[in-house]
Amino acid sequence: MFLDSGDIAAGEPVEADVCIIGGGAAGIAVALGLAGSFRRIVIVEGGGLAAGDAPRRPPRVRPRGKAHADLGPDPSRQWFFGGNTNTWAGNCRPFDPPDMEERAWASEPGWPITREDLLPWYERAQSMLNLGDFGWYDVAATRSHLTHPTVETDPAVCTTRLMQVCPVPSMATLHHERLATESSLRILVRCEVIRLVRDGQGAVAAVEVAGADGRLMQVAAGTFVLAGGGVANARMLLDADLG
Repeated sequence: MFLDSGDIAAGEPVEADVCIIGGGAAGIAVALGLAGSFRRIVIVEGGGLAAGDAPRRPPRVRPRGKAHADLGPDPSRQWFFGGNTNTWAGNCRPFDPPDMEERAWASEPGWPITREDLLPWYERAQSMLNLGDFGWYDVAATRSHLTHPTVETDPAVCTTRLMQVCPVPSMATLHHERLATESSLRILVRCEVIRLVRDGQGAVAAVEVAGADGRLMQVAAGTFVLAGGGVANARMLLDADLG
């Protein structure tokens, strides 16, 4: 069920078992994965259902060395339910094993997991994005099905890699019917998260959100999932002062 911030009556409590902050790829995937496991799941999305519905545009990220912090909104980014899946090209391919190895020239260690650890999750991601079989990334298995033959090259210099393209790039569009009808799920749009609210023991008990009209509301839940992206997640955690 989709609810606009204007549809929520003043003083009406919004409560959930799980509150997911952010309605992009991660937020939608988590919500659909949890649907049916919890009675009440809420996605809080700052944007609307279409481009231009948000009360404001996303802020710019300050470039390194920039003296002033207030750079105004970012005109290059759209802010509406579905997140960056509304504007990406839908090109997908898994990491290769070397991508996850430790680099001698890097100061930090490699990934704490291996590519094999990701394989079961890649299979689920393929299904969620309505892609083909995971085996179609294998050049040898796919070669006879390609319209254009692969170019033979020296593998020490250049290798052929395949990618799959989402037939419907926007996860909001692809999963719209289920998102709209799933009985355990409510999606609050044009509800921008202002801060995380802690209880007397220091645990996060609610999020304060601002509606499109500036009215402040709270969403209380037992569990919170930050799915707003790297910049928004960091901002919320820094503002919350959870240390």
